[in-house]
Amino acid sequence: MDPIALIVTALASGAAASATDIATDVVKNGYARLKALIARKFSDKPEVVNAVVQVEQKPSSESRKGMLKEELEAAGAGEDDELLQQVKLFLDLLEKNGFQTSATY
Repeated sequence: MDPIALIVTALASGAAASATDIATDVVKNGYARLKALIARKFSDKPEVVNAVVQVEQKPSSESRKGMLKEELEAAGAGEDDELLQQVKLFLDLLEKNGFQTSATY
């Protein structure tokens, strides 16, 4: 899976998981940390942060995920090693807590 798709998957999966009653505080906190990292790294790119919010509101929307992918690509997010490391850690956390993702890396 390419780096941008991995980030989109993590954000959409995190939003969906966090909205459930079964999400643990660990999952919710992990998702919040990932969003905070993105907000910090792309504070000069409000379109990225807005796209994250849009996916969070409707994580199953392919068009919203497509918009997020486009904004992340334009911002160069796929080349950010710190972000990619956090994404992988968060996806592992989701899986360990019983949430299925389609991520492969």
